[in-house]
Amino acid sequence: MSEQIPNDLRELMAELTEADSQRLTPPDLVWEGIVSSLETPETPAVADNVSFLRRRAPLVLAAAAAILVVALVSTAVFTTSGSTSTVVATTTITDDGLPVTGAASAEARIVEQDGQLQLEIDVDELPEADGFYEVWLIDTNVEGMFSLGTISGAGTLEVPAGVDPADYPVVDISIEPVDGDPTHSGQSVLRGVLNT
Repeated sequence: MSEQIPNDLRELMAELTEADSQRLTPPDLVWEGIVSSLETPETPAVADNVSFLRRRAPLVLAAAAAILVVALVSTAVFTTSGSTSTVVATTTITDDGLPVTGAASAEARIVEQDGQLQLEIDVDELPEADGFYEVWLIDTNVEGMFSLGTISGAGTLEVPAGVDPADYPVVDISIEPVDGDPTHSGQSVLRGVLNT
């Protein structure tokens, strides 16, 4: 091992004494400077009690760390507990009676999360399609409908403000061609009616 240490470093190490490894204590002027920089007109001077500050500094730091940990935990608990979620309606969507068959069935549910309605869809997989899959809420007369967006598998979509799932209880997933036409293609692959 000693052959691996360069000569100049070995010489420097040989010159070290026990005093070189002693811990240095800052002079009182350092502590007094810290205390005076923290003083305000309303705070009594504590510069005369520098030794007290030295003894209590680790305790003060530990207390500050503990307060920080408690604050972080409290914030995390409040954030987690402050968010509430309620299932409003559910349905199983299938390809029964639809023009396009062969899609897997899926579970759909309307959830209210912090005042916002969302549609959650649990589907294992959707078959390959020439286009994309779009999710709709439709009324029972199939006269009014709202697009919630596109999916490629399981996902969560926001229900537009003012759309009541009780008025639009049909959950529909359709294959939409990439043609720029925003209307329903008529090629539904999964459909079900929400139980509110």
